[in-house]
Amino acid sequence: MRKASRGFSLLSMLIVIGFVAMLGLSVADFNRQVQLSRPVEKFSLRLLDIRTMMHAWHQAQYTAGMNIHDRSLWPNHLQAFENLYVPTCTTTDADNGRCTPIDHTPWGKMTYSVETYITPTGFRSYYAKLEFSVPDEGDDLFKTQYNAMHEFLSPISGMTWDETANIMTYRIDLADLAFAFDGLVKRSGDNSSLLGDWDVGGQFAITNAKEFTLADSQGGQISVSNKLVQIFVGQHGDWVNKPTCITGQSPDIYPSITEINVSSDYTLLGSQKAYQVDDTTNNRWQLGLDILVTHNTTGDRRFIHTGVITALIKCK
Repeated sequence: MRKASRGFSLLSMLIVIGFVAMLGLSVADFNRQVQLSRPVEKFSLRLLDIRTMMHAWHQAQYTAGMNIHDRSLWPNHLQAFENLYVPTCTTTDADNGRCTPIDHTPWGKMTYSVETYITPTGFRSYYAKLEFSVPDEGDDLFKTQYNAMHEFLSPISGMTWDETANIMTYRIDLADLAFAFDGLVKRSGDNSSLLGDWDVGGQFAITNAKEFTLADSQGGQISVSNKLVQIFVGQHGDWVNKPTCITGQSPDIYPSITEINVSSDYTLLGSQKAYQVDDTTNNRWQLGLDILVTHNTTGDRRFIHTGVITALIKCK
């Protein structure tokens, strides 16, 4: 009985040791797969970061006044993001494992290009294309990474996989926000139109505009700057400051008589005018008022200048 018991105990111990060994191998294999998959996972996150940086670049260029369908909305190379959105990864830092260059993949380098296409509305527009080689499915050394590519890279929006050529292509289109802004009022003014009344709430002003135009009943445009008029009321000899005008226009003045004052010593002869005295300065006009009268006692004819002048001032 004792021998049978010892034999049973030895067999049990061998089974436990075998189970522990198998568990250890399974854990080791799992850790190995995790280590091999991790570069692919990190690369997938970097691709998403590149898309985020690309859209931030679009927004900055768009806000600066670039046309939404212009090639200048796109960077010329991925390194344009360095020192702006990400630090520069030098060759020395990359060789020492301190960083990864923005255009590197776990299997080499990817190429960046800007491709053109025609939108459904007929505009020529652009998108970014990133291409990079990936391992062959039949390569046992990369079997784990091949499965990781299916898990981490294939689900990314804009990613296509040519399994025959072992090339992945990542397409990045314009930022959705930029498309949402297209057709709304924007700084560049391209294709901008209001969708309703524009109410600034009484707290703000529209400033620094060169011109405003209003639609007339015949389909034309009325220049607001040509219709802006200042009014000055004064007397003979008064000075009026000239306004500053937009480029291409110059100030002008149109004096008219509002009121004349003739004392009982004179008889009005009917000739009267309001006018601008010849310029003696570049910044002001001087007003004049002539009223032709005759002196009731002497019969002399003369001009008197008593009255009120209204001057319309405008740029044209």
